[in-house]
Amino acid sequence: PVFFKSDILRLIEEKSSKYIQAELAIGDVNLSMFKNFPNLSVTLENVMISKEENNTRDTLVNIPHFEASVNLKSLISGDEIIINNILLKDCLFSPKVNAEGKANWDIMVPSDTTEVATQETVPEETADPDSETAVAFNNIEVRNLVLDYKDYQASTFAHVDAVNLNLKGNFSETNTILNVLLSLKNISLCQGNSVWVNNTDFNWQADIAANLKDMQFDIQKNDMALNDLKLDLIGSLGIKEDKYTMDLKLNAPDTKFESLLALIPKDFQKEIEGVKTSGEFQLSMEAKGEYYEN
Repeated sequence: PVFFKSDILRLIEEKSSKYIQAELAIGDVNLSMFKNFPNLSVTLENVMISKEENNTRDTLVNIPHFEASVNLKSLISGDEIIINNILLKDCLFSPKVNAEGKANWDIMVPSDTTEVATQETVPEETADPDSETAVAFNNIEVRNLVLDYKDYQASTFAHVDAVNLNLKGNFSETNTILNVLLSLKNISLCQGNSVWVNNTDFNWQADIAANLKDMQFDIQKNDMALNDLKLDLIGSLGIKEDKYTMDLKLNAPDTKFESLLALIPKDFQKEIEGVKTSGEFQLSMEAKGEYYEN
């Protein structure tokens, strides 16, 4: 990385063109044996994925800081690369759908094209379909990601000031327990002239039993809140190739009517100071069945 940094960056950017129909730019790369010894620390600075559309540069992802801690022993053996920690910091994610319905995140090269490229570059007698190295993750962390979603075809716009996520689990196992800590700050959502959510916070802490082979997830326990409104979510979600299967139930454990006032955006909370409320409410939602195209 000291003597061949420019070659490494060029190689990464060139190889990425096999998989994405967009430009990948990396400002800097650093490797360190001392930051998380005996693990190898890999740091990328100013990573950007963008695409030229109608003579304008459309940036999908901007990552000022990407950091990974890799188990050095697994890296040397090559059988399975174990990544202990991944950190994305201060990112900007800007998914967009234009008026014609084209999404700017649709940048992956079709799989059949990738297979053809692989067959062209690897001699038939040396190609091994099982030679791909497995990669295992133990901890994924996102800090202060700004989400800015624009769908001009559906006139739908969403913005989140800060997405913070900590996801722990043994992703190399078939079955694992995922520890999820998710925080969304200042969520705004509008569709046409209707404002559905305005400056609302969402927090969720959960333990999820995950079958990563069959992509089946069962919520074991969780603590969820919209502003100060406490919510309880239980059930399961399955991710199939062409559909989602779900059996989910949502309810509010605190049935005092004043809890509903927590949904009022924080900017307007001062307007209802001194307002007295009484009574109770019930909130119960259920989603059971399959979700698929059309």
